[in-house]
Amino acid sequence: MTGLVTHEKFGCKCMKWHINKNYVASISNGAGAVCAGKLLQHSSGHEQEAYYNYAKSCVNFLLEHMQDDDGFIMDGVGLDSDSINRMKWSYNTGTCLSAICLLYKHDHDEQWVNKAKTLAEAATHRGKFIFDRDYGDWNKRFWWGPSYFIQHLIEGLADYLEIMGDKAPESTRNCCKNEVLRHLSYFRKYCYDQNDGLYFMSFDIYKLSSEIFTRYKDQFGGHKTHDPSHEDRMGGMDNVDVKDRPMCKCLIGAASAARIFFQGARVQAKMDPVDV
Repeated sequence: MTGLVTHEKFGCKCMKWHINKNYVASISNGAGAVCAGKLLQHSSGHEQEAYYNYAKSCVNFLLEHMQDDDGFIMDGVGLDSDSINRMKWSYNTGTCLSAICLLYKHDHDEQWVNKAKTLAEAATHRGKFIFDRDYGDWNKRFWWGPSYFIQHLIEGLADYLEIMGDKAPESTRNCCKNEVLRHLSYFRKYCYDQNDGLYFMSFDIYKLSSEIFTRYKDQFGGHKTHDPSHEDRMGGMDNVDVKDRPMCKCLIGAASAARIFFQGARVQAKMDPVDV
C-alpha cells in the first residue's frame, strides 16, 4: 500500500495503473481500495491505519475526479493531465461501490451512505450507460460487456445490500436485488453451455454462437447483426475470420462465472432466480 503518487494536476493522492505507464486508471484505485478495505478487519494499529488511509485516498480520487454527473466512474486520466478518459466500464463503478461499503463497515462515517447510494442507483437504472439501451422494452435491457467486468459490479451491489442494509432506501435495495437476480438468470440462460458445463463470457449475446444469436433474434426481437466476439472464439487463428473460428471457453471465463454466482448467492442462493 505504498504506491500512492500525487496527481500533477489535481494535487491529490492516487494509484497509477502501472509503474511504467503514465496513467491513473480508476480500476487500480478501485481494486486497490477494495483490497485495503478487506484487510482492515484483519489488522490493527499502524498497519490498519495505513490500510484505511490508502483506501480513503483511492476512493476520494475516484469520487472527486472520476465520477461523472450520471453517477458512474470514468476510466482514468494521465498523471500529468486533466483530460479524463470518459469511458465508463461496469467494473469501475462496482469496485468503487465495494470500497465505499468496506470503508463504511470500518468507520461508520455517514458520508459513505449517500455516496454508495448514488453508485448503486446508477448501476441499476436501465436508462443509463452500462445497459444495452437498444430496446424500447426496458425488460430487455441488460448490462453489456464481458463476465470478467460484470463480476465486479455484482460484487459491489452485493456488498451494498449486505453492508448498508437498512441504511439504504428500500426502493434502492429492491432495484439492486432485482438487477442482480435478473442478470444471474440471463447469464445462466444464454451463456451456459450444457455440453461442458462452462460459460461463455460475453453478456452481448448477439456476439456468441449462431444458435444463441437465433435465440436472441427470436426472444429479444433484436435488430443487431451477428457480430462474433474474438474473446469467445479459439485463439491463435489470426488468419481465420473470427466468425469461422470455433467457439471456446477459457480460464478467466470460468473464474468469472464462478465469482458471479458466488457473489450473486449473497443476494439469493438460487439458480435461475427469476424469469428473463
